[in-house]
Amino acid sequence: MEDLKEKVIEIISEVSGVRIVDIEPKSKLYDNLNIDSLDIIDVVLELEEYYVIAIEDSDADKWKTVQDVINFIKSQE
Repeated sequence: MEDLKEKVIEIISEVSGVRIVDIEPKSKLYDNLNIDSLDIIDVVLELEEYYVIAIEDSDADKWKTVQDVINFIKSQE
């Protein structure tokens, strides 16, 4: 689980430009990390490639926090 959390945070950091140390599971994607809808597409593409999964837009639309992303990826394993 720790590797999953670290990888999700790493990807979100790369896309958002926010330092890894400043991202927590409770961080809100849109409010705290200033991620927009185009950034979410980049996050989805990175996650799909790394975890070899398909992520529907409707699933990504439900993500509000970093923990939501972690929980979703965990549910796909």
